[in-house]
Amino acid sequence: MFEIRAGAGVIADSLLVLVDNESYAESWNLFADMFRSQVDRVQLGSGISAARSQVNPLSDQELISIEYTTDLPRAMPGEYVVFTFRSRSGSGARISESVMVIHEDDGSWAIMGYGVMPEPNP
Repeated sequence: MFEIRAGAGVIADSLLVLVDNESYAESWNLFADMFRSQVDRVQLGSGISAARSQVNPLSDQELISIEYTTDLPRAMPGEYVVFTFRSRSGSGARISESVMVIHEDDGSWAIMGYGVMPEPNP
């Protein structure tokens, strides 16, 4: 199980580096084949840019959970690892980021989804 999470973690970290550096369109290469067949590079870049523009810059990024699952809502069957991070926005609000990684048929790991949203106030 550790090897699975480690391999998935490398690709999740790679995505966050690109997104944190606002290299949104470049992150398209990290996404799963199925995702890329439905979303082109420009659409992905625009979508991530719109989501992150509400919270950038992020700081204090901390991994708070790793979940291995074969059953994600609204996703095709497969092996997934979901990484959830807590961060702070430029305004100081708490932010939750999720990176969904899928184990592809060729044995590699690829991004299947990315989300960023404010956390409710405690």
